[in-house]
Amino acid sequence: MPTNTATLFVSAVTDEFKSYRDAAAKWLDGPGMRIETQEKFLPLGRSTLVKLSEYIHLCDAVVHLVGDRTGNRSGGIANPAAVESLLEAHRDFHHALGLSTEAIYALSYTQWEAWLAIYHKKRMVIAVPAEDTARDNLLDDAVQRQAQFDQQRAHLSALANRGHYPEIRFGNSDQLCLGLVPIRDLLLRGARAELGLTNVISLSDYRDGLAGFRRFLSSVNLPFRSPDRRSPYHPDELLRSLETSGDAKGVLLAGAGGVGKTRTTFEVAQLAESQGWRVIYVLPGQPAVTAEKIVEAVLAHGPGMTMVVIEYLDQMQELDLGALRRHLIQTSKQHDIRFGLMANCRPGFLLTNHHERDATFDIVSLVPTTQEAENLSRYVALETAPKALKIIGETELNRLCGHRAIIALLVAQQIEQMAEDSKLRPGEFHAVRSGDLGHWLRRRLADDDLIVRQPDSIWDEAEPPPHLVAATTALACAPDSSVALTAAASAALREIGSSDSCAERVIRVLESVGWLEPEGPWMNVVHDVVADELAEQTLFDLDAIRVPMVSALMEPAFQSPRSLGRLTITLTRVEGATSIPRKSTLRADLSSWFGKNSKRIGETVAAADADIGGYALGAILGGSVFEEIGISEWSNLVNPWLANHDKSFEARHLLYRGLRSHHGPILPELIPIAIEWLERWRSEFQASYVLGPLVRLVPAETDDFKSLFKWSLDWVTRNIEFQEAQFVLHPLLGRSELTGDSAVRAVEVALQWLDSFSEAPEARFVLHPLLDRSELTGDSAVRAVEITLQWLDSFSETPDAKFVLHPLLNRSELTGDGATHAIKFALGWLDKFSEDSEARFVIDPLLRRAELSGDSGNQTIEIAVQWLERFQDLPFCSFVLAPLVRYRELEDDFARRTTELARRWLTHFGGDVIAGFVFVNWCLGKNANSIPEEFKEVALQWARRNREQGGGGPSLILQIAIPGLEPKASEHTKNSALVWVRSHDRHPLIGDVLLALLKYRSSSKGVLDVAIACALDVGWKHHANRVREFFDLALEILPESDPRRDEIEAIVEMEF
Repeated sequence: MPTNTATLFVSAVTDEFKSYRDAAAKWLDGPGMRIETQEKFLPLGRSTLVKLSEYIHLCDAVVHLVGDRTGNRSGGIANPAAVESLLEAHRDFHHALGLSTEAIYALSYTQWEAWLAIYHKKRMVIAVPAEDTARDNLLDDAVQRQAQFDQQRAHLSALANRGHYPEIRFGNSDQLCLGLVPIRDLLLRGARAELGLTNVISLSDYRDGLAGFRRFLSSVNLPFRSPDRRSPYHPDELLRSLETSGDAKGVLLAGAGGVGKTRTTFEVAQLAESQGWRVIYVLPGQPAVTAEKIVEAVLAHGPGMTMVVIEYLDQMQELDLGALRRHLIQTSKQHDIRFGLMANCRPGFLLTNHHERDATFDIVSLVPTTQEAENLSRYVALETAPKALKIIGETELNRLCGHRAIIALLVAQQIEQMAEDSKLRPGEFHAVRSGDLGHWLRRRLADDDLIVRQPDSIWDEAEPPPHLVAATTALACAPDSSVALTAAASAALREIGSSDSCAERVIRVLESVGWLEPEGPWMNVVHDVVADELAEQTLFDLDAIRVPMVSALMEPAFQSPRSLGRLTITLTRVEGATSIPRKSTLRADLSSWFGKNSKRIGETVAAADADIGGYALGAILGGSVFEEIGISEWSNLVNPWLANHDKSFEARHLLYRGLRSHHGPILPELIPIAIEWLERWRSEFQASYVLGPLVRLVPAETDDFKSLFKWSLDWVTRNIEFQEAQFVLHPLLGRSELTGDSAVRAVEVALQWLDSFSEAPEARFVLHPLLDRSELTGDSAVRAVEITLQWLDSFSETPDAKFVLHPLLNRSELTGDGATHAIKFALGWLDKFSEDSEARFVIDPLLRRAELSGDSGNQTIEIAVQWLERFQDLPFCSFVLAPLVRYRELEDDFARRTTELARRWLTHFGGDVIAGFVFVNWCLGKNANSIPEEFKEVALQWARRNREQGGGGPSLILQIAIPGLEPKASEHTKNSALVWVRSHDRHPLIGDVLLALLKYRSSSKGVLDVAIACALDVGWKHHANRVREFFDLALEILPESDPRRDEIEAIVEMEF
């Protein structure tokens, strides 16, 4: 909470006292006072009671209105699973409150608000109505009314036993407000001074905490050296980008370790503060910061401009960026808050695909030019080593410090210390390389033997001394307590067969030389570069790994899951920054060690506290150097933790990671665990973490399949007002097994969701599968097409628009001006992305559009041909080649180029199954008469070899069509085709087989009548789009007097 704001939680049964609560909230809310209610909760990740507990913990006092009702008509009794989750989070609850188990499970949610206030030692004022006080609503059922009345009397009695009595008796809302004056005045006088969140702090607190080496972030100790004013990472430019962002995107500043990310971010924060922004800093570490915590901190500041600065985003594996972005947007609209979001990270964080990261931030890379780096390093050296400057001169000082700012600062501090100790002599370091931090680390630690001694011969191996192994391990495990780091050093020493008696001394030495600095209860490494340098020095002998050192460094993982998490982060950082030859070697050897020890690691994690064990597993599975092997070793690594905590609410994160990994071997055992978890928690908001990936994975033949579909639909319906519903809607709509009433309901719910979120870029995740649904018909389909066109009006030139354009262009409801706009959007997209192999997903349906003609048609053909020329040696060319030869009349240069492309492609793939797709479309399309003779025999050979492919349809089509281009047709083939259409009336290829008969055999006896009868009888009912060409051709063939024309024309008009 801000320093000048107190927070008061008003607890009441909404049905009974909403008007009273609202009046009190309006009267109390003002400068220095913030009013909260349960309805303001944002469902960001806890079960209701756990979230309620955290919410009340952050408030200063609670006003508890107790009337005649415990809750809604059913009494509002808390979900037993939510109670269990709360008791798991607060294991001392029974002891602290003295309530029996029976009493605890009988409490309503509103009653819980009072007991949680007592548990968290909050001031609580109980207010009760007078006998004649009017209520907003009364229960109609006399039995229910009496039962809830009795429960409320028992509730007041239990509170009185704990010394909490009614202090206010009110007859109307004015009396209630007047009764709250004392608590209001008390809170305003003693408003809290801190946010109360260890990792979410104010800019003022962040600034005050800049001690030790971090003091150089402050201009008091090292004035800021700005880059060129036109640089994209100049603080003015970064703040301007934040303030002018039209899509609520933040700025992510990416740069190598020590290049100046943290300082630049700090300068932006201070600049924002000077311009009226309130700034919140979010820091990595434990407990892990959640989106919920950040949003609550933003809300605490109230209306106005609030900037959130996330430091080291790449170290926050548990932070849900999507939820953070969506709820910051939602919160800002609801509470008149303008927010800005800034973060920093290492470049390695950008190497992986991360949709939510890219949707949340615009990325600015902090990569100084050579001249900028030299100027900044020179400035740092001269500013921080004045005594050394006088002794060795500017040229030598700059040379020794190098051209990387953080290295220059670290080296300058070492040289300056030597100058202060009168140990610095001119000319002493001519042989030292520029910016060689390793030299200065080795020199500073040499007195304590914390270096790898160079061997006498290049043929000899150098082994790190025990002290260095201990120091490296301790630094790699930081931040942690001094006791924990000493234990880590001891473990490493024992692993290499050395005495651990010196472990404490190693920690003291690291602190005395400044590499470890106290920060609250923990010791923190002065900078990542120090830990990384020592780790690389210890692990590598030239470019080879010292395998025993891997075991030594990782030994603390067996005694502390927190150390396991810290080591994972450190080694991931080292792997990301080291040279390419070392990178692959390091990952291979670390994976080998992990695979051999996964069972022991899993047992250690499972035996620890759930949160700490979850932190370690989250670090491993959150994009680390161990992630791939961790997934492979899931049974050994994660299952032991799940065995202990599979029913806990927190298990959702690991279930999510496992289900999303698509690692086949773990899914059979993980799916039942996830189903069991959902049986308990499926009503919770963050059940989406499990529902989403599970809906995508569960086989249709399992017993849980229908239940899962129902749970998913129920969850989406309950949470339709939240954008997160997309994460369940997307896979649900994508399941072809979703049929009948459930499918119709899913389509309706999706359209309802789109009413609220169609303007969001993420709407594509719902539009894509929705447009593919056959249940989307009539007015609903027209509405979906309109929504899609509106979405494309904003996002048609984004790369992911292809996922929406593809199903849209396939919809028969896309007509008139809508079709014209869609074609325009598609061509605009192709203008930017036609060189992408996935452009085929837009080219294919675009070629099929009947409205495509004139310049647009020629433009599309040119794009298609150029695309084929670019990817002609790949099998998926068939997806463009087939519609091109079927739906576009190719002449002159286009015909020549297409024929040559087909010839080259068929040389490679003419015998493959996919070639039949091209042959069939060519024979049925507008270029059938120009099929080269050499292709005909290849097509017939394909037909003979693949008689069973596609249910036999493709083979029949080719045998009908190819001889038809020659003198005679095969009577046997014709009869077989007629039999086929009668027995395959629901087959997807029925339209093509009918079209082949009509196109090539309409003059044969009985063919025309049977084909038209079949198409009219069932073909159009089940595959309307697939018989459109048949009906068009039939209208060309049938004489004007044929009575069947009227029926065909009616179907065409109605369906198409």
